[in-house]
Amino acid sequence: MDDLFKWFDELTEKSRKFYELNQNIKKFNIEIIGTKHPEPTHFIPELIQNADDQHANEIYFNFNSLNNKILFSHNGSNFTKQDIEDITSIGFSKKNETINKIGKFGTGFKSIYKVTDKPEISCLIEDKSKNSTPVTFSIENKIIPIREKNNEHGLKDKKKNFDTNFSFKLISNDIINEKNFIEFIKDNATSMLLFLPNIRKLFFEIDKKKYIFERKDEKISDNFLISNIHEDIETKKEIYNFYRFSKKIKIQEYQGETDIIVAYQFNESNFISDEKKLLNVFFKTKEYTGYNFLIHGPFILDETRKHIDQSDKNNEIIAKEFNELIIESINELKEKKFLNISFFNLLPNSDDDIKYLQNIWYKIYEVLNNEAVWPTEEGTFEKKENIFYGKDIFRKCFSSEDLKKLRTDQKWIQRYEESNKKLFENFKIKEFNGDFVEELLDDDLLDDFLKVKTNSQLVDLYLLFLKEKDEYSNTICHYKKIIKAKNDQFFCGRDIKFPIKKTDNLEGINYLNPNFLENNKDEEKNELELFFKSCGVKKINQNDLLNNELKKLNLIKNQKIEVSLNSYIKFLKKCVEFYTSLSNRNTNEIDESRNEDDEGKITKHDLLKNLSDNIFLIDEHNIARNTNELYIDDKKINKTGLSSISNILKKHKIYIPKETKIKTSPLIKFLRDFDIKEKLEIQENYFSTSHDERFDAFEQRSQNQTGQNAVDVDYDLELFDEIVD
Repeated sequence: MDDLFKWFDELTEKSRKFYELNQNIKKFNIEIIGTKHPEPTHFIPELIQNADDQHANEIYFNFNSLNNKILFSHNGSNFTKQDIEDITSIGFSKKNETINKIGKFGTGFKSIYKVTDKPEISCLIEDKSKNSTPVTFSIENKIIPIREKNNEHGLKDKKKNFDTNFSFKLISNDIINEKNFIEFIKDNATSMLLFLPNIRKLFFEIDKKKYIFERKDEKISDNFLISNIHEDIETKKEIYNFYRFSKKIKIQEYQGETDIIVAYQFNESNFISDEKKLLNVFFKTKEYTGYNFLIHGPFILDETRKHIDQSDKNNEIIAKEFNELIIESINELKEKKFLNISFFNLLPNSDDDIKYLQNIWYKIYEVLNNEAVWPTEEGTFEKKENIFYGKDIFRKCFSSEDLKKLRTDQKWIQRYEESNKKLFENFKIKEFNGDFVEELLDDDLLDDFLKVKTNSQLVDLYLLFLKEKDEYSNTICHYKKIIKAKNDQFFCGRDIKFPIKKTDNLEGINYLNPNFLENNKDEEKNELELFFKSCGVKKINQNDLLNNELKKLNLIKNQKIEVSLNSYIKFLKKCVEFYTSLSNRNTNEIDESRNEDDEGKITKHDLLKNLSDNIFLIDEHNIARNTNELYIDDKKINKTGLSSISNILKKHKIYIPKETKIKTSPLIKFLRDFDIKEKLEIQENYFSTSHDERFDAFEQRSQNQTGQNAVDVDYDLELFDEIVD
């Protein structure tokens, strides 16, 4: 002990002489030691990191703003003589050559001179034989250690069970206060504890308010920990979880090895972004990374300890070491099923200006571009070519099971945030949109896809097509059999009718499934009705009624009718009466003023076209014929004489009911709007007689008789040659 005290006193004397000499020659500016950093709270992480270098696993800070005094204690290794010399020297530190130690300029401990001018220290000094001696001393003028010779028990307010204690009074009341002390703790304690190799507990007591941070690790593999940071701030408890990946590295100019670390914060199911995006070198620097996850490495900093020293080539070597670690971390997250879509929120986007550690992004880009790391809704990981993203409304209507039925190998990526879209676009991930829907809905697969859908799911699908109105939607709605009928079969919209109670039992009509318009809310019902109309679904009209009756007649071309003649006459009479009523209306006015109430109404043109497309007339032998196969020749209503040349006409005489059955005048008007023969046509024509010598004599005779030139006009009678023959 006496030898230690003698050595200490000699160090004191040596340091005092050096200080006095320097005051004369001004070789060193001792006054600025520890004062270069702009933030007064910077001493907090420096002292913590010094304790970590001493293999402490717990530290204690006490700040009493009433007496302006700070106590710092830790349970790390005892001091050595070298430690005493280091903290009382000018700039030198034994950590200079050791890569796993924090600090380069010897400024760690000396950072306290920003806030105090005379620190006091109580510690055990250990000799080479591991014998320890308690010593209490203060440091004057930043380099002169002065031992308290009559204080064997150390500082009065030292932390129990902690052998190393620092106490210092602040140089002014306003240099640091309770508020900025607490702000620093809240902003930095968690990330600092995450990267320190040894410390697992930080305990701060600020004016009797307690702030406790404790780290607990679960080992997943040699380089992969799940780290939980437990915060207890004024009795409010929080737990912050991190996937922590590390890798040992060596740098040629330094002794030993140290860790580089990437850490991804997460909650129960999702990764959480680190919005500050700052590089960590055991504590936060001001170096912007552009990454929303935490990156730590033993980078060489400038004297402010806030920025990378760009002149030090070792920083480039350290940066490149992250390439392998990033790939390993992504692969291990994938292997353990921790990787999900929220991870991609941590990656930079086009707005992030990455000036440093760009190599990390290049590696991530390479992995995402080439490897099966994209998480799908089914829980698998796929390459980017085998996934797609899209609006939730598409995902709702085209589930993973649906996609299997539609025989596509592509899968939905996990549900994502809107911010991910920019990343998807950068990687050219296929978007599930209308064009893709049209491509998927192949006619051969469509029925299998639709028939397993519930009515509720079909409603979602129909509303999707309505809201995503585009060319693809028009194609699908008009030409694909997607509308569910009352009989649960699927038809094109134009082949479906809205149900109406009075007529919904008509045979041969495909009615819209009534559940769509009966069991939905009014707003949704209106949207569905709008969709069905856009697909060609219409209300029942007179043509539908006539077609239904015509279907019952079952008229087959060139075959004798099977129903009674009275049934046929009744149908024909209905057609004529409806035709007459439509003829009495002003068609132009109807077309111009048409509204939703007119949707079930038709025009005369609609009626004629519908009947023309069907077999609805019979000949005198009650055989069904096309309209263009018939002629009129009735001695009571219209004697045409066409019956005498029926074999030349190659047509059949139409059946005309008795006047008592159908009034003949409106019937004839009705039939004249179809291609039914009433007379032979005479057509005006021109001819040339230059080849005929008789024409000259004919022309001369005509001139002599009329005094006018002859004309080359002639008239062709339909079927004239056949009749003459």
